[in-house]
Amino acid sequence: MISARHAMLRQAQEYFHALLLGVVRWDDVEVDKAIPVPSVRGQRDQGTMRDLVVARFNGFKMELAGPFEDERWPLGRISVVRGPWSIEGPLDAVTWQRVAEFVKEQKAKGDGDGDIAGGTDWGR
Repeated sequence: MISARHAMLRQAQEYFHALLLGVVRWDDVEVDKAIPVPSVRGQRDQGTMRDLVVARFNGFKMELAGPFEDERWPLGRISVVRGPWSIEGPLDAVTWQRVAEFVKEQKAKGDGDGDIAGGTDWGR
């Protein structure tokens, strides 16, 4: 059986190939090591953790959160940050399209303005 983390990574890779071909190569994406995310207090049915994938590419930081008992994100959540700009939404095809447009727009502005979105020393 495939884990939610691997399913989210496969979905991200598929959308990168379909929507960002020629803009961002999947080979440029660095995926952070898996870390458990604690459950939300008061939601016993959620379990002890949910899956979270953090990836970085070309000054962008992308987070994919697996689905859990939250009416705002029943399919999971995706957020992409570059510098002070960000986009967020449910993990669905419409949001992936919006994310692709956001990435293309930010890339058109230039590569030098997004390095504060993440990295190994981010927040220090």
